[in-house]
Amino acid sequence: QLLTKGTKRKSAVQIAQQVESLGGSLEPFSGRDDFGLVLQLLAQDEVTTQRLKAQDGLVELPQGLDFPCSPPMAHQRKAIGLFTQRPRFAFLMEMGTGKTYVILAGMRWLQQHDMLRPSLVVAPASVLHVWEDQAKQHQPSLKVEILQGSVADRLRQLQEGYNRGTEVFVVNYEATWRMGKELFRYPW
Repeated sequence: QLLTKGTKRKSAVQIAQQVESLGGSLEPFSGRDDFGLVLQLLAQDEVTTQRLKAQDGLVELPQGLDFPCSPPMAHQRKAIGLFTQRPRFAFLMEMGTGKTYVILAGMRWLQQHDMLRPSLVVAPASVLHVWEDQAKQHQPSLKVEILQGSVADRLRQLQEGYNRGTEVFVVNYEATWRMGKELFRYPW
């Protein structure tokens, strides 16, 4: 269904709200002999939105995603399910709600579908080992490595881990600015 269909009955605000609800943008353009609007939407967003509305917010987890230690809670199931249905997704969850668990499950799903590229997790130094511990407990097939020590040590660990096929590298905030240029050399 075209968003412009029925524009005689829709105000500019209504059209803008519909575009926004689909995660899209509407931009004008003009040239020498033409003018118009460009509409950009995330792929499958309208289909996903309609399906979610029909399910009243319930989202099914993808087939084959296993949870060896404990099943996800309802809000985690929803986050994992939404992640697997969208090409881009942000986990905007409060502290203590199980973000690490959810992100690791999402990485596992990417791994199962041959879409997981090496990932860089930037976290406070106090929780670096949480990532490694949670991965071992909840998604043991993921290879996680903490980058620690001097800058030279971290860069060596990064190169060696990358060569070994490590999938998730965890580093603290302070280390990233010291490793900035080198981190950009990898296809995260």
